[in-house]
Amino acid sequence: MSEHPHAHPAYLPGPGRFVWHDLMTREAEVVQPFYEGLFGWTVTPLEMGGGVVYRALTVNGKAVGGIVQEPNLPEGVPSHWVSYVLVEDLDACVGRGTAAGGTVLVPPHPIPGKGRFAMLADPTGAAIALLELDEVEEVPADWHTREGSFCWDELHTRDAERATGWYSEVLGWTWKASDMGPLGTYWLVLEDGKDHAGCMAFPPGVEAPSAWMPYIAVDDVDACHARAMELGAKCWVAPQDIPGVGRFAVLADPSGGTFAVHRSTQGH
Repeated sequence: MSEHPHAHPAYLPGPGRFVWHDLMTREAEVVQPFYEGLFGWTVTPLEMGGGVVYRALTVNGKAVGGIVQEPNLPEGVPSHWVSYVLVEDLDACVGRGTAAGGTVLVPPHPIPGKGRFAMLADPTGAAIALLELDEVEEVPADWHTREGSFCWDELHTRDAERATGWYSEVLGWTWKASDMGPLGTYWLVLEDGKDHAGCMAFPPGVEAPSAWMPYIAVDDVDACHARAMELGAKCWVAPQDIPGVGRFAVLADPSGGTFAVHRSTQGH
């Protein structure tokens, strides 16, 4: 590690932290240049056998996820991001998840040379992936403010109370309720006094499936939003401020994968 006085120390993500993100899509060839052009991500195709190609994503020199060509997505299911949470004991987490009302979407499965993963749906229907790694990599302390890095994950759900209780049971998360005025309650996942994920209920009348959405750090939300639109994105939420937190926008890539971009004003 650098001895430079302004260097940022690294930390080791613990269980319960988001450490990986995969985009499931029928249109990998379309979305790869979109994300490369928008965030400068490096995409490396990896042959997985059986004709399956995994497009590994590297951001700021670190592997962060992938684009998965998934031709068998159910009819009506658009491209979507899957967020992976680090766990210590995958089998125990899956057991707690099903006992608490979740559903197994993908049973524990090996990742050769890396570890194992499983995918569950929480009781409100949102998919979450659990990842047990053989070795956890350090992350720079300023990682979540670096351009192009995944910086936040947010659950949009039909039943916030039921969902937050389930994640507490399965992952040991501690939640803090924050009053958002007309938007209702926003729930923050706290670890060592710092938040790293959130949850909010859909407003009344919104008919959408519960889902996790990743946020990606950018230096200029408005410029990124404009560039995304040029590259074929759809805008769900135009750039706007979150008082005391930062500025964000919500977009869908050309295949329908929804994500948010964010610039923090909090310095972390």
